[in-house]
Amino acid sequence: MRRLVVIILLAVTLTACSAAADTSSTVPALNTSPGSTEPSHQPLWVTVKYRADPVDIASPAFEYLNTLGSSVVGGAWYDADYGYMVILLNRTYFHYCRMPQSAWSAFSTAASYGTFYNASIKGRYDCRGGGVPDY
Repeated sequence: MRRLVVIILLAVTLTACSAAADTSSTVPALNTSPGSTEPSHQPLWVTVKYRADPVDIASPAFEYLNTLGSSVVGGAWYDADYGYMVILLNRTYFHYCRMPQSAWSAFSTAASYGTFYNASIKGRYDCRGGGVPDY
C-alpha cells in the first residue's frame, strides 16, 4: 500500500512537471473557476515530518523545483513570502523555515541538488525556532 501511495505521488509530480514545462498547454493543477478571475488549483496535501498539519504543495504560493535527475532529492517547493521550503527526501517530506531567497536560488541552480542540500541546507533553517507558516 505504501509503495502504491509513493507511485501515485511520483505520477502526480511528474505530470505536474511535464505540464509546467509545456507552456503551450494549461497546467492541470491551475484553472479559473467559472465566473471568477481568481485562479484556483487542485490541492496536493502532503504530510511533512515534524509539522502538525499537512501542506498543500500545489498551492500557487509555492515555486516547484523539478529535481528529476537527482537520486537524493525527489522534489522541492519554496514559498518566498515566508522563506519556507518543503523537500522530498527518500519518500519523506521535510520542511525548512526562514530560508532566504538567495539560498533557494543557489539550490535551484546547483549542479547537484543532493550535494548542495547536504552542504548548505541540512542542519540549517530549523523550524523549531519558529517561522512555520499557516496555510
